[in-house]
Amino acid sequence: MTLRDYQQEAVEFLVARKRAFVQAPAGSGKTIVAASAVARVVQPGQRVLWLGNTLEQVQQGIAAIQSCPGPQGVEFEVCCVAAQPDASTFDLVVVDECHHVPAQSWQALVS
Repeated sequence: MTLRDYQQEAVEFLVARKRAFVQAPAGSGKTIVAASAVARVVQPGQRVLWLGNTLEQVQQGIAAIQSCPGPQGVEFEVCCVAAQPDASTFDLVVVDECHHVPAQSWQALVS
């Protein structure tokens, strides 16, 4: 996948930090940016949790991960926050649509 210049800049920003956010308009490719950054930072044997707020966001996350291959041996769990997975067992957590984080249903999971 070839990223647009502004997407590549956002990926570089994310890769250079331990914790970061990308704020961009709808349709700008935030999900692909996140998947591209994850593909660059994960190592074999690591576990990645990708959280979405809706089934559509989960499906979009899966498609983005599949289009940005990273190293072999990385385990992904892509799910809705309603599943309430134990985020403490993952090496990297991606929160799609993080503006939902203040909601009570997200608090325990993200904290």
